[in-house]
Amino acid sequence: MTSYAEQIKRRGFTELPIIARPSKKLISIASSIEPFLKEEVEVKTMTKKAVLAESQDFLLKYFDLHNVPYEKKVKLLTCSFELSGYIHPFALPVKKIPDTDIFYGCSHEVLTYQTGAEVCSDLKYRWIELSKDLTELAVLAYTHEITHTQLNHIPGLIEDYNNIEFLSIFLELIEASESPNPNLLHAHDYYRLRELREIVNELDKYYDTESEDIKDVLLEGTSYLHSTLKAYHLFDKYLSGDINFRRTVMVGIQRVFSHHMGVEEFLSYFNITYENSINEEIFQKHIRRF
Repeated sequence: MTSYAEQIKRRGFTELPIIARPSKKLISIASSIEPFLKEEVEVKTMTKKAVLAESQDFLLKYFDLHNVPYEKKVKLLTCSFELSGYIHPFALPVKKIPDTDIFYGCSHEVLTYQTGAEVCSDLKYRWIELSKDLTELAVLAYTHEITHTQLNHIPGLIEDYNNIEFLSIFLELIEASESPNPNLLHAHDYYRLRELREIVNELDKYYDTESEDIKDVLLEGTSYLHSTLKAYHLFDKYLSGDINFRRTVMVGIQRVFSHHMGVEEFLSYFNITYENSINEEIFQKHIRRF
């Protein structure tokens, strides 16, 4: 199996992310999250049809989504082959996966290479995975994965791998905040902030490891760390901004989806950086809302 670093390179990212060493300020943020995680918030169960419909309603309220490259395996008698083309992201098959937590989501992608090439020449989507136990959180997980389908196959749209989860997490936050269930944002944060705390703790504990397997985990954790911090930073600005600011944010995301603006340009426009997103006040203000 190839290393996580090798997988990043194969996806066309020329610069490999550097594993983050948590600062004292970041460790303090992780510690401040701890009391928030004492009690998991219950969410209602939903049918698959309702989950997909609710996510689709949210996304179509704000965005025009483009078709995405799709591939599926077809088996006829003793022969199997791949069929490919472009379909709307909502037409991608959705599979329910057992033994996963209720916030699980994954977009199943396949990379193809030209003869002798080390970097993929093409990325296609096959299906989206959600937890077998569908709840309101699955709505957010589905939105997260649909967001990936608007970005991941376009070379150069995301230049820094550490930003690969940023827009997906940000749209989770927006959708949860607009839910008629006032507890959904709290339930979302139980999982997302717990993950943030665990990532910081692992980076702090294992930063100097020589184990390549652990380095792979830390490299992936670093991308979630950067993306999560930046998503909550922009979300804080979004909540405190007026209607014109909020509209500007959503128009900017549409420009990214339409490939007229890169994710890094979008972040720069709103002055969102990793450094200025390590801000305990942002998280304390967010947690106090509950």
